[in-house]
Amino acid sequence: MRLTGGEPLARLDLEDLVRMIASVPGINDLSMTTNGTLLSRHAAALVGAGLHRVNISLDTLRPDWGIVGDARRGYLGPHPRGRPGEGRGYH
Repeated sequence: MRLTGGEPLARLDLEDLVRMIASVPGINDLSMTTNGTLLSRHAAALVGAGLHRVNISLDTLRPDWGIVGDARRGYLGPHPRGRPGEGRGYH
């Protein structure tokens, strides 16, 4: 099962939701799609709650492409925290 839609990490109850879903018999793989901006704050707790995998959505890997979102976020290219789960239970 994959949690997605909007930004799952914006949910205040995400850790509880992950724990509830992970406890359902037959759900053996629980993943989440995120833009990664809040992942460093929540990665360890989500691993502990039962999240197995994370897919990080990147706008671009090429800073020369420049997209609208980059101006709003204040940087060009991939998010500077694009590997926030490394060392926190995700590989």
